[in-house]
Amino acid sequence: MFATLATLTLGLAPTAPAADTTPAAIHRKELPAATANLRVRIAPAETLAVSVTGEGPVIVLLSGPIGSAYTWRHVIPVLAAAGYQVVTIDPLGMGRSGRPRGVNYTLEAQAERVRATLDTLHVDLAVIAAHGVSGSIAMRLALGHPSRVAALVSVEGGPAERAGSPGIKRALAFAPLLKLFGGRKLIRGKIRNGLRESSGDPSWVSEEVVNRYAEGPSTDVGATLSTLGAMADAREPQALGPRLGSLQPPLAFLFGGAPHAGGPREEEMVMLREAVPGAAFVRVEAAGHYLQEERPEEVSRVISDMAARVQR
Repeated sequence: MFATLATLTLGLAPTAPAADTTPAAIHRKELPAATANLRVRIAPAETLAVSVTGEGPVIVLLSGPIGSAYTWRHVIPVLAAAGYQVVTIDPLGMGRSGRPRGVNYTLEAQAERVRATLDTLHVDLAVIAAHGVSGSIAMRLALGHPSRVAALVSVEGGPAERAGSPGIKRALAFAPLLKLFGGRKLIRGKIRNGLRESSGDPSWVSEEVVNRYAEGPSTDVGATLSTLGAMADAREPQALGPRLGSLQPPLAFLFGGAPHAGGPREEEMVMLREAVPGAAFVRVEAAGHYLQEERPEEVSRVISDMAARVQR
């Protein structure tokens, strides 16, 4: 059983736990009932930030490139109060996780890190909800390890074929200025502008929110720039698009109905509708890319509905 401490460092379990024999169940083993912030080491240079809240069947929330558990702060208590254990994971190079140089930042590699983290936490099967490009990580996880994903909810995430999103490429254009002027103030400014441009209603973008979103990227500007460059240059070993029809778990895709930056392109939405016709597509009116910020009640409802569906 994991201790309920403020911060823990965990090593990768030497063997994966046995697979759950009941596909309709969301299984957990010995996770802490109280909230805990963990540092999960899955390789010598690779440490992921993980937070665990509540007790019950497991729902995993994957943060996007600048997200963290903070991004899901309006959703986590709703899901925990509904009787779920909520595990948030920041993929490597994102949020509060490490930003090591010289490692593989492909989306396929990120999916394997999520799987390794679930192994370490002894989570056999979970509902996975992911934001932005992490939706592509979740889809790759479901394809590579279908017995581990009970259902999948992608929040403003399409079948991205590269980790280097347009937002990451725009950020790299400012790399010389960041290096020249120290970076932290500029990073906050770019994040502020990016959050506002990505929103249907930007009123939620306060200075406190900007500071919290900037915590991870501004801690080590050099490492952040190096990681962004590695993500932009990463080449996937296999394309996701041709495999979408093989996705097995129940799927739901949420996307903002207001004009906004970020999110899947129109051609990606067409691809998803054609490849996975049984999926639910939920348009959230007057909202943008950060649906868990602008419309957390709708995001919580869809995730809860999917979790309840696979538990029946």
